[in-house]
Amino acid sequence: MASAEEKLKAYADAVEKELETEIQGALNGMPLMDRRVLAIRGYLRFPTMGRGSISANWAWSNQDMEEFKKTTEFTKMKAAVADVKSTFAAQNVGFTLGVDPDKVRSLESQVELWNQNPTVQKLGLELKTELLKTLATLPDTPDEASLKAFKKVLIEARLSGTPSNATPGLSQHGQAKAFDFVVFKGRDVIASTQTATLKEKWDDAGWTAKLKKAVQEAGDKFIGPLPAPYEPWHYIYKAAAATAEARTGTGSTFSTDMCGTSLRRH
Repeated sequence: MASAEEKLKAYADAVEKELETEIQGALNGMPLMDRRVLAIRGYLRFPTMGRGSISANWAWSNQDMEEFKKTTEFTKMKAAVADVKSTFAAQNVGFTLGVDPDKVRSLESQVELWNQNPTVQKLGLELKTELLKTLATLPDTPDEASLKAFKKVLIEARLSGTPSNATPGLSQHGQAKAFDFVVFKGRDVIASTQTATLKEKWDDAGWTAKLKKAVQEAGDKFIGPLPAPYEPWHYIYKAAAATAEARTGTGSTFSTDMCGTSLRRH
């Protein structure tokens, strides 16, 4: 008779074999089962998020990014960011915006963040606990019916929160079209991308509304802020969001990832 851990691995492996090759490669970089099953859940749930297919949203390689930099879309996107920054500075004298339009969070870095993130550990353990309860009534070797029951719990289990990093490979920063703005006064960061202080530094201080106003009055070329998990600094380039290759959805389906990027002042 298989142990509970062996049984969980057998079922997780069976689900993984149904996923795309690039996803299997990402999962190979997750040695801990709790984090791995949470990632599998993310891949299975992704098609219902309104962001298009996994392949269209998958993290770019360095070569992909270099090719994107040669496109008209990249030039327009950089100009749109500059418009937001200049509009914001004009509306808020003494303050400026920082952003890194060239930042790409590679697949490797996304996997590394996933493996280190404490919210992933916490939620992964919650999910693993639920899966082990289900497996207690299922056969040691997965068959069609038992695998279906396992996947149902994997997808539908209620967890206490949302991971504070995107499922590896699916961060909006993986294609250089998502932007995390920060507010500067001189060289000092007034409002950063720290979730622990976002209410005080962004909402209560008024920067959430001021950034949104600047985005709108600079041509309304970005969708944001990110609603879930809430990130008042996070916007995605609207032209990219509208394409079939990088659909992100709008409203409540905008995204459920949190993937802060390193920022610099320009």
